[in-house]
Amino acid sequence: MESARALENLEDIAGVASIDALSAGSGDLSNSLNLPGQRFHPDLVARVEEAGRRIVKAGKIAGTRVTTQNAPRFLDAGFRILYENANAFLADGVAEFASACKSAS
Repeated sequence: MESARALENLEDIAGVASIDALSAGSGDLSNSLNLPGQRFHPDLVARVEEAGRRIVKAGKIAGTRVTTQNAPRFLDAGFRILYENANAFLADGVAEFASACKSAS
């Protein structure tokens, strides 16, 4: 689900029997909603959360891109496929490791 038009047609798309999961892609969706590159804009986040609820209501598995910080929010909205690029997860791990080292000093 990477455009406003796809969101408008979500139930029809989810009604395809051979589709098991749908993902709400915040990158392209932000462009479609005239919020280019604003992955965390409140309007975009609300639309992604709403899409997840609608996907689950249609009996499909919902997925979206997350961060370590917002993953619980999307889990609460019903998403079960969560993904992020590896660099972000590695950066979070490095930051946690650095913080642990600093606190030991």
